[in-house]
Amino acid sequence: MLATKFLQFSAHFQNKSIAKFQVQRRQHSARILRGQRPHPKTQFQEAYELCAKLQLSNATLHELVKRTTGELKRGLDQQQHAQASVKCYPTHVQQLPTGQEQGKFLAVDLAGSDFRVLLFKLSGKRQMQIASRKCSISKQLRSGCGEELFDYVARCLAKFCKRHQVAKDILPLGFAFNFAYEQQALDRGVLSSWSKGFDCNDVVGQDVVQLLQAALNRREDLLVQVVAVLNAATGTLLACAFKQPACRIGLIVGDSTNACYVEQSKNVQMFENKNSLKCHMLINTEWGAMGEDGALEFMLTPFDLMLDKLSAEPGKRIFEKCISSCYLGELVRLILLELICQGSIFRTQSCERLQLKNQFDCGFICDIESDAVGSYVHCKQVLAELGILKPSVKDMACVRYICEAVSTRSAKLVACGIVALINKMQLQHVVVAIDGSLYRCHPRYHTLLLHNVANLLHPSIRFNIVHTKDGAGVGAALLAALAAESNPPEKCSIYEMTVAQVEFPEAYAICKQFTLSVAQMLEIRARLRGEIEKGLGKETNPTAVVKCYANYIHTLPTGKETGKFLALDIGGRVFRVMHVTLNGTPDVDIISKSFVVDKALMTASGQIFFDFIAECLHTFCKELAPGVGYLPLGLCFAFPIKKIGPNKAILTTWTKGFSCPDVVGQDVVQLLQEAIERRGDLKIRTVAIINDTTATLMSSAFRHKNCQMGIVVGTGCNACYLEDSKNVELLEEAERNKHPKTIVNCEWGAFGDNGALDFVRTPIDQLLDSESINPRKQTFEKCTSGLYMGELLRLILIELLDKGVIFKNFKSDLLREPGKLEPKFIFQIESDLPGQYHNTAAVMDYFGFRRVLRRDLDCVRYICQTITKRSAQLVACGIACLIDKVKCTDCSVGIEGGVYRFHPNYHDYLLYNVTLLMKGAARCELVLSDYGAGLAAALVASVARKSVTPRIRSVLPKPRSFAMAAITQFPAAFEICKPFMLTDQQMQEIVVRLNKEINMGLGRDTHARAVVKCYITHVHDLPSGNERGRFLALDLGGTNFRVLLVTLSSDSDVDILSKSYVMDKSLLVGPGRALFDFIAECLSNFCKEQNIDKEEMPLGFTFSFPVQQIGLDKGILTSWTKGFKCEGVIGKNVVELLQHAIERRGDVKIKIVAILNDTTGTLVSCAYKQRNCRIGLIVGTGSNACYMERTGNTEMYEGYQTSNKPNMIVNTEWGAFGDNGVLDFVRTSYDKRIDQESINPHKQTFEKCISGMYMGELVRLIIVDLMEQGAIFKNLKSQSIYEKWRFETSFISEIESDEPGHHRNCANILDQLGIRGATDNDMQCVQAICETISTRSAKLVSCGLVCLINKMNAKDCAIGIDGGVYRFHPKYHDLLVDNMTKLLRGSAKFELLLSEDGSGRGAALIASVAASRKK
Repeated sequence: MLATKFLQFSAHFQNKSIAKFQVQRRQHSARILRGQRPHPKTQFQEAYELCAKLQLSNATLHELVKRTTGELKRGLDQQQHAQASVKCYPTHVQQLPTGQEQGKFLAVDLAGSDFRVLLFKLSGKRQMQIASRKCSISKQLRSGCGEELFDYVARCLAKFCKRHQVAKDILPLGFAFNFAYEQQALDRGVLSSWSKGFDCNDVVGQDVVQLLQAALNRREDLLVQVVAVLNAATGTLLACAFKQPACRIGLIVGDSTNACYVEQSKNVQMFENKNSLKCHMLINTEWGAMGEDGALEFMLTPFDLMLDKLSAEPGKRIFEKCISSCYLGELVRLILLELICQGSIFRTQSCERLQLKNQFDCGFICDIESDAVGSYVHCKQVLAELGILKPSVKDMACVRYICEAVSTRSAKLVACGIVALINKMQLQHVVVAIDGSLYRCHPRYHTLLLHNVANLLHPSIRFNIVHTKDGAGVGAALLAALAAESNPPEKCSIYEMTVAQVEFPEAYAICKQFTLSVAQMLEIRARLRGEIEKGLGKETNPTAVVKCYANYIHTLPTGKETGKFLALDIGGRVFRVMHVTLNGTPDVDIISKSFVVDKALMTASGQIFFDFIAECLHTFCKELAPGVGYLPLGLCFAFPIKKIGPNKAILTTWTKGFSCPDVVGQDVVQLLQEAIERRGDLKIRTVAIINDTTATLMSSAFRHKNCQMGIVVGTGCNACYLEDSKNVELLEEAERNKHPKTIVNCEWGAFGDNGALDFVRTPIDQLLDSESINPRKQTFEKCTSGLYMGELLRLILIELLDKGVIFKNFKSDLLREPGKLEPKFIFQIESDLPGQYHNTAAVMDYFGFRRVLRRDLDCVRYICQTITKRSAQLVACGIACLIDKVKCTDCSVGIEGGVYRFHPNYHDYLLYNVTLLMKGAARCELVLSDYGAGLAAALVASVARKSVTPRIRSVLPKPRSFAMAAITQFPAAFEICKPFMLTDQQMQEIVVRLNKEINMGLGRDTHARAVVKCYITHVHDLPSGNERGRFLALDLGGTNFRVLLVTLSSDSDVDILSKSYVMDKSLLVGPGRALFDFIAECLSNFCKEQNIDKEEMPLGFTFSFPVQQIGLDKGILTSWTKGFKCEGVIGKNVVELLQHAIERRGDVKIKIVAILNDTTGTLVSCAYKQRNCRIGLIVGTGSNACYMERTGNTEMYEGYQTSNKPNMIVNTEWGAFGDNGVLDFVRTSYDKRIDQESINPHKQTFEKCISGMYMGELVRLIIVDLMEQGAIFKNLKSQSIYEKWRFETSFISEIESDEPGHHRNCANILDQLGIRGATDNDMQCVQAICETISTRSAKLVSCGLVCLINKMNAKDCAIGIDGGVYRFHPKYHDLLVDNMTKLLRGSAKFELLLSEDGSGRGAALIASVAASRKK
């Protein structure tokens, strides 16, 4: 009774003066406590002490309000948003309901396994009628395909609409979607992650509005348009505001917690579309994440920390974990467990269930606190359910006290958030709308909120807290009403599609086939990626349809180019000749003249065609000025070509109506040059050729440094992008090693020629293809480019005309002529504003359709939009594929072509679909190409002209690099990097110490304690060049392994056939016999494929794991690495194990004749072509070296004194050099940190200073220290840079590829690491740090190589090298040469050679040598 009286008393005072309420409630509470409940400190002291920190003081609460306000401001600020824990996302809702809304609206409220469908009828007088239906979602649908889920929602909606007789009405729908999503527009929400038992993985990253709309469109019995998406907090605010105009805050306190509020638009910096901003906008705070930056640590208890650690997402959603019902019960459980362990509670009771996680439900708290004071009926029931059958009254009182402490703190924290929002809005009267299971079910939560908000707010501010039922659903319908009011249906493309379905169903049926679903677009992107990979492969390119030609252009412009050039742009019937002046600034001077190719010339002989081009060149030069005809010329040739050099390109096929037959297969540069020379009056030299896509990329990159791809959507459609050279197998190996990047021309217009696009091609596409001049060619281009868009429209109109659907009683012979409906007509038609038909009527009038029905004009415009949008969807698939391929998170895409340039809406269609496909993983900007082909051709000509300048190697010492010279500008960085800069004396000392360690490894008496083990390989002979025959090689070094068939037919002709195999993870940790049986099976399959299964084949086995080699064909495994852990192999001869597996099969005749590691293979492979090669070196993920030692010095070899073989290859295993401390004099504090944090502390010391495994981490540690000192990236923060191993060694190579003074690659990499807005000085400092680390690595390797040269007393020595660091670092080779030259001081000559497939070819060569020895 007393509790009931208390609640009635509290309710009575809700609408009274807040100040009066505070005083009276405190007095009443004090009376209750004095009369009925002893102080907990005396009744259960241990529980009181544990809960003491849950009792938040007023000072703590005011501090929380202050910190929450600060986080809100950070979330709204554009510069601080990324680091803010309270993100404050714009909802795109810019008005509140007025109560005057009218009409019928639908809502779908999807929040869990049950969802609701609602129909609202608004009368305009703050009144609404609601009909609703609850539907259940099965577990199978919740974890299945996204399309099936949304189809089920659409099916339920259709039944609901049919039951309420609104199925024929065109109704707007609001979608309440209560999962984590990123709101990109009012009607666009990209799902971030599922929760609440949902796991439809194909929906994550997708726009849920589009998925629902697509499901609705698939139904013929429903006319619904999804116009808005919102979350529960936003819906709660809108629902309350409909009846309470003063409502400005919407709040959810249930399984999770969140709040939204009304903010002034001027403070919403994160909203990109500033032009559409009204005075206010609703902000979704996502305040549950507050505290992730440590802002709440001062008030967290040890139990909060323990709960966070045990949660699914440690360190995340800290505020929510202190508030929401999902965690409060667990918090109580943890406190009870601590008291049980102390023996303070339930001393004689069984508490096994309490030991289990999440057994104390938040509903128990609500039940326990609903008991009247002094009564424990519900508490006893709860404890009995937990297996505690006979609790004492004191125990139950203690449990209730703990529950009250936890729930009271929750209410206090929510109150702090409410007060922070009220203070932020600076309003004198605010209504707070609230919903959620905890607020609804907890008996005291409302009262606790009222009390604490009143306690924290200034007395002059009036507030009220209102429970808003069904907030999400009601708010969704109201938002649909607001969206329909601000964006009338006639402006909505989805509405137009719905109207088309009703008004002209025949046209709709045809056009529906052109509309791609998200699933189809994702499939197209995936298929295109596969075709591009084929086009890049050397073996697969001949059969690939997307050819991916290398352009032999490896750098993008810097904007500093200078000079005068001629440019020729041939890409269609109209071509241009240009004079381009580059002056080292973004300003470019271009003089151009256009010429028209007669139709007869388009099909004439090549000589006639190029003679005409030469004549036009002559005309232009003569008109411009004397001397222009002597300038270098860059040619932009916008047809499919295969480049075989910077100024050599073979035409593969004509397009765009050209078909000069004798040009295909010819070098177009040579044909043009011959035409120029036939005239005799021009001295023009064509120095470079590019196509239009490369031109687009080059000209766009001239002004946009993050541009990495060029797209053309005009008469044709094509793309190019910047690829890692190592992936472009068509490039010569020397070219790949020399240049880290190269531009690749996709020629994606042919995508689908192999049928890959048949699943989305329509009968109209197939008809167009059959009637074209190149059937079954350029399939993708025929679906996207301007050359065919008009023809698609023409074919659809003819079909509808023949059916009598449109233009009844009209005829048009002109429309029936192929090619007459040009794409420009589509551009004109779509330029009409909604409700206007001026351009559409004019186009139709041109074809003889005069004074036609408005309905017919609507139909024509709808078809035009359908064709254009399909084109944009397909091109977006290509762009998304390339963005994913180059792994760029923020890139510009240069675009050119008539469709993109002149179509009024193409840019918007394209950007929308690219954003949709990228799932928020990357930011993309579409850039119209500046100056186009003319500028690009001149830029390429500029590069080509420089490349023909003779290279003269200076005899003067090389200056320090730009970045290294600049590091002195950064004192803090210089102090850190200084210990990495080895002096000449230190390097000489390292050579001496390594020599001593090698001698210890070679000596029988000292080998056991040596760290540089110098294992003998039993390989005495190097290839002579006379080896002949066929040999097998097996390269096993990881989860992927290769089998190779190597044919040696001369000293320069080596033919290699290889195949890679992938091992299942189970093989890596299973029995060794299963592993070797699988390898034997793969060997057998390979031999059968190559028809050598009946031949006796010697095999060389490259085994890249630690082995002790006791014979040429005997290797004992000492330990597994790289994730392998097969039983029964360590301590065994791996050659014998594999040989037994082969013999068990009995279907091949393979004999393993040699085992080796990768360094030995590298040495042997190079020695095959370079007879004086004596050292093999690996500088990649790890580092090691081998060399030719005199057999007499290899004391670990049994026959070292009697052998008739003078030399033997010794595997140094020098990565362990320094494990005994001999390198401590040059190791830095960062080297020691790397070592301590590695998986093998105090091991591989030399390797940790050298190899690619560790270089990137060294750079990261230095950058982090400088950031913490405030010496670099001031006011910029990044979580990624604090992640171990996040800074890849490949980043060093890319950063050091930047030209001096330019930071394109550095900026891109920092962007990937979440550091945006870095200054040039910051990037210069990063470049200097990278150079410091790579230079130190090269110096240490130089010391090792010089030591080996001195050890062999070699006067002329070649060194075979392999490994990613050496292959891909732009300066590593030169650094080695310079430092070795300095150390040798002229005592020996040397040459560094890149090894060609040491693991494969080297194994085969050793097998050859071993086989010849046995013979």
